[in-house]
Amino acid sequence: MTSGTAEEFTAHRPRMFGLAYRLLGSAEEAEDAVQDAYLRWSGADRWAIDG
Repeated sequence: MTSGTAEEFTAHRPRMFGLAYRLLGSAEEAEDAVQDAYLRWSGADRWAIDG
């Protein structure tokens, strides 16, 4: 993982946390969801993602 990858994710983290919190209703569950998203995102081949 490059530092740019972590920095890119960190830039979007507050918005993801807010969304997860509104969906799940718990800060602890929202934090878990964001952490899971990071693990999946950091292991993804972003060149292969069609966006």
